[in-house]
Amino acid sequence: MAKVAVLATIFAVLLLVGNTYAHRTITVKIDEEANRRSSRGSCQQQIQQRDLSHCERYITQSRGRDIEMVVSDGANPQQRPQSLQQCCSQMKQLDDECHCRALEQMVEEGQQQGQRQQGQQQRQMVDRAQTVVTYCCLPQRCDFQSAW
Repeated sequence: MAKVAVLATIFAVLLLVGNTYAHRTITVKIDEEANRRSSRGSCQQQIQQRDLSHCERYITQSRGRDIEMVVSDGANPQQRPQSLQQCCSQMKQLDDECHCRALEQMVEEGQQQGQRQQGQQQRQMVDRAQTVVTYCCLPQRCDFQSAW
């Protein structure tokens, strides 16, 4: 009888510990989701509050020649178009997790403003956004392919 009581007590303690662990895991996941939602809101706020005009200009008004020059000149900062250098400075004012969202919005706005643009011109804006990520050495990789 004493063995049964001891086994029942051990079983109850294990259930209690297991239940407590499961509760903590769920709480952490809820907190992570809340942080992600908060981060998205924070990014939107940062994007609206910062001057990103050089990036917008580079993405929507650059000529193909600028991209060719950047690619052929590699990572030499002295040879980059000035608008790209200024864009890099502006992007570094944003939190790392906000870079992709900011660039996506610029491309979307550029496409809305020039709805009559051909697919090639729209693709060039996406390429320029990717150029910003690469040549500004932004820590986050952006997947623009899935967005357009």
